[in-house]
Amino acid sequence: MAIKFKINEDENEAKEREQKLQQEENEKALQEGRKPQDLAKNRKRKTAKQKWANTLLIFSIIAVIYALSYIFSGFVIGLPIAVLWIAWFIIVLIVTICTIGMIWLSDGWKSFNSSFMAFNESVGNATGVVMEFMYKIFPYLASFFGLCVIAFLILSIIGFKKQQDKKEGYKGKLIWAIVLTVIFVIATIFDIIAFTNLA
Repeated sequence: MAIKFKINEDENEAKEREQKLQQEENEKALQEGRKPQDLAKNRKRKTAKQKWANTLLIFSIIAVIYALSYIFSGFVIGLPIAVLWIAWFIIVLIVTICTIGMIWLSDGWKSFNSSFMAFNESVGNATGVVMEFMYKIFPYLASFFGLCVIAFLILSIIGFKKQQDKKEGYKGKLIWAIVLTVIFVIATIFDIIAFTNLA
């Protein structure tokens, strides 16, 4: 009981100090002919726990994007090659129809065709290298991002349980943490299935 009274007394003293400082600021602003600053808003700084929660929120969002993108990485990375082949086929079809196949006899067309094939092959090789790199780093990145998501969830639960002011925003962070964790876990399960199938 005595401890609670002491805390309330400290809070009252702090409020009185803030009011006094705000009154001084109001008088000073009136003398200088400007709008007074709200000192209470300026002094409200984020705690280390809030900063960590915000940082982990960013990492959790990146984790979910990574987990979702790994599933579709083959499609996304292979898309430029597919577009190039479709473009090549359309050009060949239009040019062949327009020239009644005579274009195939020209040296310019033959050199264009061979250089286009070489370019497509180089893009395909680069795609293979990127896919192999993604395959190798998957366990490490998935573990790191998994830790970030779990840490964000735990920090959000602790913050929500211990928050004294609703303006700290831990209710919203907790909802985000639950949603991101569920999406990350589901996406990672599919990633692991895809990863083990490639092995």
